[in-house]
Amino acid sequence: MRITRRRFLKGAAATTATLALSGWRRVPWRPGVAWAAGPADAILVAIRLYGGNDGLNTLIPLTGPNRVLYQTSRPALGIPTSALAATAVGTDALGHTYALHPSTQDGLWALLQAGKLAIVPGVGYPNQSLSHFLSEAIWYRADPVGIPATGWLGGWLDTLGLPPTAVPVVDVEGGYLTPLLRTSSTSVLAISDLPSFVFPVDDAYSPDDDAAKQGAFDDIYQSLASAPPPLDRIAAVGYATALKTAGYPHDTVDAPLLDAIDGNLGEDLKTVLTIIQAGVGARIFHVGIDGFDTHSDQGTVGGFQGALLGRLGRAMKAFLDSLDPTTRAKTLIWTFSEFGRRIEENGYGNGAGTDHGSVAPMFVAGDAVVAAKIWGAYPDLANQDDDGNLVFEQTGTGEGRTIDFRDYFGTILKWLGVADPTTRLPASGGWSTFTNLGFLG
Repeated sequence: MRITRRRFLKGAAATTATLALSGWRRVPWRPGVAWAAGPADAILVAIRLYGGNDGLNTLIPLTGPNRVLYQTSRPALGIPTSALAATAVGTDALGHTYALHPSTQDGLWALLQAGKLAIVPGVGYPNQSLSHFLSEAIWYRADPVGIPATGWLGGWLDTLGLPPTAVPVVDVEGGYLTPLLRTSSTSVLAISDLPSFVFPVDDAYSPDDDAAKQGAFDDIYQSLASAPPPLDRIAAVGYATALKTAGYPHDTVDAPLLDAIDGNLGEDLKTVLTIIQAGVGARIFHVGIDGFDTHSDQGTVGGFQGALLGRLGRAMKAFLDSLDPTTRAKTLIWTFSEFGRRIEENGYGNGAGTDHGSVAPMFVAGDAVVAAKIWGAYPDLANQDDDGNLVFEQTGTGEGRTIDFRDYFGTILKWLGVADPTTRLPASGGWSTFTNLGFLG
C-alpha cells in the first residue's frame, strides 16, 4: 500500500503529538548548512566527567611538599611513585614533578607523548558548591553567582547569527540537551543514538514514499512552527525527524578503534564521528562518561577510578585517530567535571573513597594544543578550607593559585575566534579580566 499525503499527515500528527506531550522534544532544522567559527569550520567536542573526578589521583605529585601531604592524606588511596614512573608528565610551573594515573598510559598519557594533550591544573570557581546539581549548573553557565538562561557555549552560538534552519550543535547523550548548549535563538539537537532517531511509521507502507514523507513533515512544520505550545513542539518533533529522509545518517560508520572502547563513551563518540563525516553542518558536540562520584571503593592503580580514566583517555585518542588529518587539525576535545574530590580520603583499605571537593585538573586534546605539558602551577595541597578542600585563590603566581574556569573557557573561545571572551562570559564572583592560559594556538 502506498501512502498518500493526507493519510501520512493524519498518522504523523497523531504520533508526534504523543511524543511531544510525553516530553520528547526536537528542534526544527535542515541538514547541510555550513558555518564557520575561528579556525575554518572548527569542531569542538565537550566530554563531561559525571560525578566529580578526583583530581589528586588523576594528576599525582611525585616530588615537593605536595607529595609529602599526598602520602599522609591518602594512606589507602595513595599511589606509590614506583607505579608512576611510566606515566610521568614532567614539571609544573614551579618545577615540581607530576604523573598521570597509571591507567592512562595508553590514553591520556599517550596523547601527551604525541604532543596533543594539555593538562590544566586546579580549575574551578570561587565559593565552590559541593552539590552535584548546583555545581553542574554553575559549570554549564560559567557563573558562580547567578544562573543565566543560556549556557556559556550556547550564548556564544547565539552571537553567530546563524539561520534558523542551521543546527550547529548535537548533544549525543540520551536525548537530553545539556544546559551548556542551551541557546535563546539557535537551533540545537539532542539525540540518544542514530538508529533510534527516526519517525515511527507503519512498515507496511512502501519505502519509496520518502518524498511524500518529507512533504508531509514540511506541511506540519510550516503550519505549526509559529503556533503556541504544545503545537510548536509537535512541529519540532515532526520536522526534525525528517532528517532520516533528507541525508541524515541512519547508523554509525565503521570505526574499529572506537568499537574497542568499553561503555557508552566509545559509542557516543562514534555517533559524533558519523555526524561529522555526514557533513550535515554540526560542529559542536557534547558527550559524557559517568561514575566519578567515588565516595567508596575508588581504588588505586587498578581501581574503579583508574578504569574510568583509562576508558576516557583511550576513547579520546581513538576518536582523534579515527578522523582524517584535515578534520583532526580543526578538532578539539575538552573535559570538565562539576568538582574535584577532597584531599583526604574518607575510609580505610579497599573501601576507601573521597568526598566532594573543589578544583581539579582538566584536559584539552587535539592538534591545536601548543605544547603537551602542565599549563600552570599545581595548587598547594596545604592551602585547605575548613572542609579539607583546596582553597580557590586567584592572587599571586606561585603554588596555591588556582585557575578560574572562565579563563579555561575563554581560552577555548579565543581559539574559536572570540576576540574578547569577557563579552561572552559572566563577570561575577570577582572575575572580570580574562587571562589567556596559552595552551591553544
